[in-house]
Amino acid sequence: MLPDSLIDHLKHHLGTTHLQFARVAGGSMSNAYHVVSGDGRHWFLKTNSATKFPHLFRCEAAGLKLLSGSGALAIPAVNGVLENQDWQALLLQWLEPGERSPSFWTTLGSSLARLHRSTGDCFGGTDDNYMGAVPQTNRSSTSWADFFREQRVEPLLRQCIDAGLLAPRASGWWNVVAARLDDLFSPSPPALLHGDLWHGNVMCGPLSAPFLVDPAVYYGHPAMDLGMTRLFGVFDEAFYDAYFGESIAGIITPEGESIATLYPLLVHVHLFGRMYTAKTETVLRRFG
Repeated sequence: MLPDSLIDHLKHHLGTTHLQFARVAGGSMSNAYHVVSGDGRHWFLKTNSATKFPHLFRCEAAGLKLLSGSGALAIPAVNGVLENQDWQALLLQWLEPGERSPSFWTTLGSSLARLHRSTGDCFGGTDDNYMGAVPQTNRSSTSWADFFREQRVEPLLRQCIDAGLLAPRASGWWNVVAARLDDLFSPSPPALLHGDLWHGNVMCGPLSAPFLVDPAVYYGHPAMDLGMTRLFGVFDEAFYDAYFGESIAGIITPEGESIATLYPLLVHVHLFGRMYTAKTETVLRRFG
């Protein structure tokens, strides 16, 4: 049940006196709704606690706007972020689901390659935000290896070991990996990343257009997005053919893609426990 204060804020924001709400799937951490006004306008609404995940939707809206500003991808338009002391809400363009045509994956691959050609002056380089329910820092760094080590892997690795979710020996494996990061990741300028590119964050909209949602945006190594696409294994090969056909292949290596998965795996260990421990330790042992 949505609080009355949120509904009142929405009516004022949208300039209407009548709204209908229907629950829809929207991920594991937020409630999601299809909102329809009395005059037939449609929106997608996400709600969450304002205290449990401070400014979660401000971060998400900023990431969506940054991705949209690149001109490389189709991104749902942000209609507004609403907050009070108890709740926060994100209002987005409603996307009518479409059917994936043969061109869907090709378009997505080419679009992601174009996104990765949007580069910044440093790694990180955006406001801090979230990877799922995990806060992530994006302090600027001139070294990808330093950024990956200090702001992605090591904070979560320590937390997971301290919580008993990873064995202490994982720290020794990581120390070996960390010394090899400059070799495992081929040189790349800081590329604009979606940051959480698993299949659940790819939608098919009207005319079979691929849309990306729920980003964890920062400037990083393109292998981070590519590794994430392979982690749960459902992206079509046409996606990879189109991506690498955009002449970006030289900065993506199998080793880079593999070690890039260490960060999202640690996020999953942190959030969901030991069901992801074995897969995480496999990545560490492979390179450590």
